[in-house]
Amino acid sequence: MKNKSIGAELKRLRKSLGLMQAEMTLDGKIISVGQYSKVENGIHEIGVDTLLELLTVHDGINIKDFFLDLEKDYSKTMKKANKDYASEILSEKLMFAFYRNDLSKAKKLKKKINGLKENNELKLRATITVAILSGTILDLDEKTKEDISKNMFINDNWTRERDSLRLFSNSMIIIDRNILPTLIK
Repeated sequence: MKNKSIGAELKRLRKSLGLMQAEMTLDGKIISVGQYSKVENGIHEIGVDTLLELLTVHDGINIKDFFLDLEKDYSKTMKKANKDYASEILSEKLMFAFYRNDLSKAKKLKKKINGLKENNELKLRATITVAILSGTILDLDEKTKEDISKNMFINDNWTRERDSLRLFSNSMIIIDRNILPTLIK
């Protein structure tokens, strides 16, 4: 499901700064103007690094406010969606809690996520998020680490599976450094 919220929020922000798309992208140095236009119109997605570069390169942009406004927009959009998207909603909220360094919110979300019948990947990401925010990531028990590995490599094409890649990126800090080069190849 493509969501136009990030693009719409970028467009609102760009216009409030009085910038053209070319100016917002520093004449295509951050992201091509054509690609940026597609992001604004909800046709393409934008990577986190590119988004943060766009937000930090211009004076007058408060990144925290951007994400708070975005969260409000997502909340409105997601409340209208049916409950089939419950895990997506919780995943988005977990991401926002992580980026805001909000341990309390992450713990509450972890409790809700653990109440889901399925979606082990999200449950493990919630565990990792809480552990990172509380500074206990290196103290995870062996069973949890084993569960992470099993869920990451659940199929041969794990590098093409979004959920496996999310889990991998979130758990890199606890993966044995000796096997990382083998996994990345």
